Order: sequence, then structure tokens, then C-alpha cells
Amino acid sequence: MSKVLTRSITIMVVSLFMLSTVNQSYGAALCNFTKHVYLIDKISKGTEEECNVLKWRERCYIGNCNLEVGHGGEHDFSAWKLCTDPSHPEKEMTARYCKGKENKKKRDDAYRKLEKEKKEREAKEGYASVVLPPSEEEGIVCSVSFTALEGETAINTKYTGKITSIKFTAVDGRELTQEDVPDVKVKERDGWTILDIPKGIGIVGGIITGVERIIKILSPKEKTEVTTTPPKDKIIPTDGEIEVTNGNIDETITGEDIFDITKPGENIVSIVKPETNVEYPIDIIAARIDEINVVGTDIPLDVIGPEGICKVKVTKPDAASITSDVPSWGYNLSMPPVTQTGVPVPITAYVCGVKGKKVEFKFIPEEGQAIEPLMVTLSTEELGKPTPIAKLTTTKIGPQTLNCEVVIIK
Repeated sequence: MSKVLTRSITIMVVSLFMLSTVNQSYGAALCNFTKHVYLIDKISKGTEEECNVLKWRERCYIGNCNLEVGHGGEHDFSAWKLCTDPSHPEKEMTARYCKGKENKKKRDDAYRKLEKEKKEREAKEGYASVVLPPSEEEGIVCSVSFTALEGETAINTKYTGKITSIKFTAVDGRELTQEDVPDVKVKERDGWTILDIPKGIGIVGGIITGVERIIKILSPKEKTEVTTTPPKDKIIPTDGEIEVTNGNIDETITGEDIFDITKPGENIVSIVKPETNVEYPIDIIAARIDEINVVGTDIPLDVIGPEGICKVKVTKPDAASITSDVPSWGYNLSMPPVTQTGVPVPITAYVCGVKGKKVEFKFIPEEGQAIEPLMVTLSTEELGKPTPIAKLTTTKIGPQTLNCEVVIIK
């Protein structure tokens, strides 16, 4: 997903957890074999100093095998993230062609070849789950994973803004326009956009571009049909737990018939605070009958009980509701205002919902920032209250972007 900012006016904390860069170590040990790939984005062409210019950026992404240690067959790199290792730097590339029609044609031919290479790299096995960071022109990208795409999928246009284009991803990685798949019906209902994808046509993804945000919907490449039965009268997160990171939630929840797709705008999802039963509504981004993708902000950590449980409630248009206790954990990172350059300010961490483990914080400083120490490991007991864990010194006064990778250790 895109960068998520806290609502504090004194600090902007970017949770890399929301960018799929936080790793967790629950249950069986994972293989974690790593692989790096360079992907292309931000291709542009123009003229500079009477030269025909082609520019593009290549960024490294890292995949960790999410299968258990000792698995057979090939590795599964279904979770990719932007690589922050300085040994795999971002590459800003420029090709210059002298002025004149012939050289302009050469530049344009090179531009088309580069666009083709970009798509070929992204279409390779395993790379389809990579969500490239949006350019300034694209806005914010939200990635949604569903178990399948056959049938109706509802898209919240209040979240995307006016939709300007819809594209689809075929099982072989090809990008398709609406004209390429005339059997897919796109319709409006209750102010939402509905994608109705027939069974068996091999569509495993969609890119819905709006004036405010882009939604990229993914389903498993190896199948295009649901093979698991959603739970009855119960809500569960598809990844097994709810994470609350600096007040933010980005989850897909599932349950049998939990979403009324005939009236998509009248379904409500909320996080319920224990004891007081105060409800915190969260936004539905996209949904199917048995799956709902939601995002939320300003969610307090005390929605998570001491045993690592929070309550999720879904209310349908007929007022029927389901509330379930689901595993949950979360953390907050905070710091006071930076009012002077060169003067250290403390970074404070607070973790809840996890017991008897250690938590590792790995900071990745922005330009002009110095953080000491860069890596901190503390027990969940030590982090059970707001605890200073590091100090930041910067050359910039005002709001700070704080990049931090958080790992739960057994």
C-alpha cells in the first residue's frame, strides 16, 4: 500500500509495516530465502538542451520465501517489498539522443522497448504481487488481495475518486483493457463500481485508477476459483490477525455472506473497543460477498485486549451484524516536535497484544537524519508502556518521516 501518515501535527510516521516490509515470526519457522529483482518505473521522454532525452528509474525489490523451512519444490516469493539495502541502490537512468527527426525516432523506439521490458519484468512468475510505488501523477496505490475474482467485486469510488480507467491482469501476466475482455461487465450500483467477471476467463487481477487513488486487486496466479470455504457466523482476517500500526489498519477479512453486494454502500465495518463497546468505523475499499478489504486510521491501541484480541463487527444493510474476537497486535512509534537542528529527540515505542517475545526495530534514516541506535531489540514486557528506544538528530526542523522495519522475534 502507499505511505500512511499518523494524524499528529508534529510528526509524520511512515509505517513500513503498511508497505508490506514488516516481517513477523509466528508459528513454524519460515525458509526466508531471499531474491532481488530490479523493476522499471517512472519512464518519461522529453527534450533537454536541444537533445531528445529518455529517462527512467529502476528500483530493487526483495522477496522472502514464505514457505516453511525444508519445503520441497520452488521457493514462493508472494510477498515482495522495496529493498532498502544500500548495496542495491535505486538507479536513475538517462539516455540522450542528438536533435533531429531521426534521433527523435530512435528515442521514441527506445521508449517503446523500455515500456515492453517493464511489462515483461513485471509479468515474470512471482513478480506480479509487486506493487510499484506510484508516481506523483498516479497518486496513492492501495493493494487488495482476494482469494478469487470470479463473480462480482465492489469498488468504493469514494475512496478512488472518479474512475478514469480499468485494466485487468490475465493469468499469464498480460495486461488487458476492458475492450480485450468484453465478457467482463462493469456497472454502477449504490454509487460503487461493480466488476462482474465470468468464471473461467483467466482474470487474476485488476487495476482501477481513480483521480485520487489507484486500487490494485490481486488473486492467486495459480488458481482463479475459490477453493476454501469462508467461516460461517464468524469473521477472520485472511492473514490470521489484525495489525494496528500507528493507528492504521489495512486488512482483508472473510466470513460466509458477510457483505451485501446488492447495497454495497450500506455495509459497515468497525473495530469495537473492549469493555466500553465504543465502535471505530473503518473504510471499505473493495468487497466481495465473502471478503472485505478495509483501511482505518486513528485507531487507538487499547482496542486490543491484554490477551491480544480485538473485536471486529460487520453490519449489513438489514441491520443484521456479526461480531468476532480476532487475534490482534499493534505498535505506536512517536516523537516530540523537532524545533532545533542537531539536537536529539527521543523516539518512543509502545507494543501491545504480544507476550513473551522480543521485538526488533530497524530504523532507516532519511537524508539529513541520524538515528542512534539504528537497531533496537526489546522484550514485549519492556515495550508494554511507551518506552524511549532511540534518538533522532536531523538537519530539518518540523515534521519528520520516520522509516522503521518492525520484526517480532520468537
